[in-house]
Amino acid sequence: MIRPLSPDSCYIFSIDLAFQEIVNILDMDPITVKIYADDGICLKDNLLWQSPAISEEEWTTYEFSIQPDYEYTDLVLGFMVLPFGDIFYWITL
Repeated sequence: MIRPLSPDSCYIFSIDLAFQEIVNILDMDPITVKIYADDGICLKDNLLWQSPAISEEEWTTYEFSIQPDYEYTDLVLGFMVLPFGDIFYWITL
């Protein structure tokens, strides 16, 4: 991120999510997306937001606000297969 998230600010986010049932010939269960705050050491301890189960192929927009309790330099997006909850892919922004 260009500037860290500040604890004295509120941030409003919008994300569009959809589900593709067959990915690389694997039959997948619905997923959930988790957004964590990070201070550059790749920990996923501070969960800021979690999507509901994504199982529809139509794009849906989710809006949410975040007011961090600490100054964070990175956001980490984690994509998990339900019902297992295992992170199978994550991206640091």
